[in-house]
Amino acid sequence: MKHSNMQAAKKLQNAKKLTLAKQTLQSMIANEEAVSVTELSKRTGLSKSFYYKNPQLRVLLQEAFRIQSQKPLPDRKSRAIIISMQHTIELQKKQIESLKEENYYLHTKLAAFQTSSGTDLDYLNKL
Repeated sequence: MKHSNMQAAKKLQNAKKLTLAKQTLQSMIANEEAVSVTELSKRTGLSKSFYYKNPQLRVLLQEAFRIQSQKPLPDRKSRAIIISMQHTIELQKKQIESLKEENYYLHTKLAAFQTSSGTDLDYLNKL
């Protein structure tokens, strides 16, 4: 009976390892990260041989490598540049909106000034 408990515990442990490996692999694919057994091993703490010896993982790895080969993945530096540029674009969009609001406010004030003073400042619009 003790032997069967040990086997059950080992099966449970292997199932947990397999789940961790699958989740990590799927996460890397979803995030368009370069998949490698070395990187998977680093992230999960599982041995490289675990990935090679497990038939389910081998199939998933082959599929991941097939997906990777169909489209080039950006390297880390390129991804960092893209993220930085996206952030800059968002900041610039906010700044443009702020400037549009300020421009509208100033045009409103100018129109009110022209109306109240009877001054014709149309020459400013031509500048």
